[in-house]
Amino acid sequence: VADTSISSDDSGLIQLVGALNDNGLTKTANDLVTDEDKTTFIGVGFSVDYDNFLFDAEYTEFEVEDSILAKQSQYYASVGYRIDSVIVHFTYEDNDDEHDSSRFDTIESIPSLNAAVNGALEGIRAQSNVYTIGARYDFHPSAAFKIDFSRFDDDITNTETDIVAVGVDLVF
Repeated sequence: VADTSISSDDSGLIQLVGALNDNGLTKTANDLVTDEDKTTFIGVGFSVDYDNFLFDAEYTEFEVEDSILAKQSQYYASVGYRIDSVIVHFTYEDNDDEHDSSRFDTIESIPSLNAAVNGALEGIRAQSNVYTIGARYDFHPSAAFKIDFSRFDDDITNTETDIVAVGVDLVF
């Protein structure tokens, strides 16, 4: 738990906060600004390495209360199998960033400001999944070659992106 402050140069957000303050909606304006807001991060994970079978999983949550930032929750699970110096794996990741429904439709007396606040909150929303299949080859005690193919599904924009990542990990 910590306090978080983020300065913004987003002109749309600055204008919205100004309009809210001008209309006496100071609390709503303050709820969009990230200035010494209480921030909480929680994470839990575990790993199993049994014979040649591998399993890893992790869940995290991040929230900056009373700010434009949406509550973020993510998790992943990965299964793998080791064959001598090669590991093959499949990993699934899920990301869900959204505001609690009680944050919407709070200014019904001024429809245009209500729509602007709803739009600002909804604009921060993210929901995606990633599916990855990959392999790692430990070709040296201090070096490994890795290759992954990932499919990123963005549920908000309804788009898919395929990514191939290749790398070498070195340990000194």
